[in-house]
Amino acid sequence: MIKNYVVVGDQHGNFTYMLQDLQLANYDPETTAIIALGDFGLNFYLNKTDEKKKAMLQNRGYVYYLVRGNHEARPEDLP
Repeated sequence: MIKNYVVVGDQHGNFTYMLQDLQLANYDPETTAIIALGDFGLNFYLNKTDEKKKAMLQNRGYVYYLVRGNHEARPEDLP
């Protein structure tokens, strides 16, 4: 059950804050959702770079809600 929400925007693929747990240290991944308001940095290259970023984020255990920004691929361009 999601109890906490963290809102971020314009990450442009820079997930350093997640790797170092600086901003998310007080949030349990099992009860926290991250809401990304555009330009999160996924579905940008449409290659293995995106796949690696997605795997890293998935391993963190959070639930993600993403709003597509102008720097992400359009849905019809996704495989």
